[in-house]
Amino acid sequence: MPASAPPEVADLMADGTGDDELAVPLDAGPPALLPYLEQFPLGKRGRRRDLLAVNETRSMHFVQLSLPLPEHRHPERKEITYILRGSGEIRIDGRGYPAAPGAAFRIDAGVPHTVLPDAGQTLIAIVYYEPPLVDGDSAHASSTR
Repeated sequence: MPASAPPEVADLMADGTGDDELAVPLDAGPPALLPYLEQFPLGKRGRRRDLLAVNETRSMHFVQLSLPLPEHRHPERKEITYILRGSGEIRIDGRGYPAAPGAAFRIDAGVPHTVLPDAGQTLIAIVYYEPPLVDGDSAHASSTR
């Protein structure tokens, strides 16, 4: 893992300060995650997405959330989320599902969804998008579907 991401794949959601005094402290989880979490702290905003890999058809991201992710949709791409650590709820098209380590969710293009970490928890997930998500494409869920 490089020490810092190139500008074109830099964190798309964090404030970039590296100041994590308001972030939820690291807790026990898969030991392989700890060096990455220490190198790329969550930061003040409570949301961080780092690009791990991308090609012409898909992208893979490492996502950390300690604050709710507002309801949104990706008009032209599907999303697959795999929870590594933490707990909370994922709401997909108005229906809630428990988010816990090992849970996976497929969200089709255009379907509104939100992520709600439990209080005091940081949800950590690997998120896969097809086609790739590099510059962002989310629309508010209240927009026309």
